[in-house]
Parts: sequence; structure tokens; C-alpha cells
Amino acid sequence: MDIPFVTDTLMTITVTGGFKETISKDNPIRYFNRTFTIVLEGSGYCMKNEQVHVFPPTSTREKEALN
Repeated sequence: MDIPFVTDTLMTITVTGGFKETISKDNPIRYFNRTFTIVLEGSGYCMKNEQVHVFPPTSTREKEALN
């Protein structure tokens, strides 16, 4: 998790990681990057934007995951 941008009323949080799909026969490995933009609203917080990107691993990451 990374929090690259913070002000008094807004923050951006990025979460990255990997997972193995279980609905396919070969159970491919995938990586993801998920970014949230959260703002202060009233006495709490509100998620104003969310993006998720899922992609195949690089050959190096795939070898690391299999070991």
C-alpha cells in the first residue's frame, strides 16, 4: 500500500499485489494495481474515484511466484 498524495481534505491510496485465478484450468497468475481517491465529507470520508488494473506478470515476476 502506498499513499502518494495527502491534503487536509483528500488522499490517494494505491494497493498493488498478485493473485492466482481459480476459475481457469491453468490457474494463471495476475497482478493488480488499485487506486482510490478519498475525500473528507461531513464527519467521515467518501470514496470519489476508484480504478483497478489487472495484468499478467512479467516473466521475472512469474518465475518468482512459481518458486
